[in-house]
Amino acid sequence: MHGHHFRGQPWGWGWEGAWHSRWHRRPSRLLWFLIGAGTASFYFARKDARENGQLYGGYCRKVPVQAPPMMQANLEQSQKPSHWRIPYPNPPHMQPQTPPSMQQIQRPSEYITQSQVPVDHTSSPIHQVTEKPPHFTWGKGFETFEQQRVQWEQERDRLVKKAQEAMTEMSEVTLDSLSSTIEALRTKLSEHKMEKEKQQKILEQELEEKRNPPRWV
Repeated sequence: MHGHHFRGQPWGWGWEGAWHSRWHRRPSRLLWFLIGAGTASFYFARKDARENGQLYGGYCRKVPVQAPPMMQANLEQSQKPSHWRIPYPNPPHMQPQTPPSMQQIQRPSEYITQSQVPVDHTSSPIHQVTEKPPHFTWGKGFETFEQQRVQWEQERDRLVKKAQEAMTEMSEVTLDSLSSTIEALRTKLSEHKMEKEKQQKILEQELEEKRNPPRWV
C-alpha cells in the first residue's frame, strides 16, 4: 500500500524530483573549491621547484654552484656562534712560554765590549786607494757621429771666414771705386770751373772793346 502526500501526491514523488533536479544541475561549490585548491597547490609546488632548480621529478635540475672546500670551511666557521665571541687576552699563567735565546743564556763574562773588538783600519775610506774609473769606450756609430759633427763645425768656420773675407774685399773695392769716382768728379769740376772763368774773361774783353772801340788815327 502506498502512502499519499498531503496534497494527494505519492510519498516518493518529492524526493525523486529533488534528486533528479540535482543530477542535471551544475557541479556544486565543493567541487570547484577542490579544483581551485589543487591548481593552487600544483602552481606553488612548481614555483618552489623552479626556484630550487628542480623540475619534472628531479630529472632536470640546476646544479647549485658550490664554494671551494677552504672557503666553505671558513664560511661555516664564521657562522658558528663561538666565532662571534670577542677574544680576550690569556692570563699570564696561560700564555705560552718561549724558550730563552742564546744571547740570554750567555754569561756576562763572555760579553765583548765595543772597545775590545778589533778594528780593521785598512777598510776605512781614508786608507783605501782610490781606483780610477774604467775608461768607457763609445761605439762605432757614436764615433762616426762625433767625427761628422767636428767636420760640420770646421766647414761652418771655413764658410764664415770666407764670407768675412769676401765682405772685406768687396768693401775695399767699393771704397776704391768711390774714391776714384770722387776724384773724377773733382777733376771735372775743376775743369768746368776753369772753362767758365776763361769764358767769363772773354766776355769781359768783348764788352770792354764794345765800350771803348779802338780809334784809328
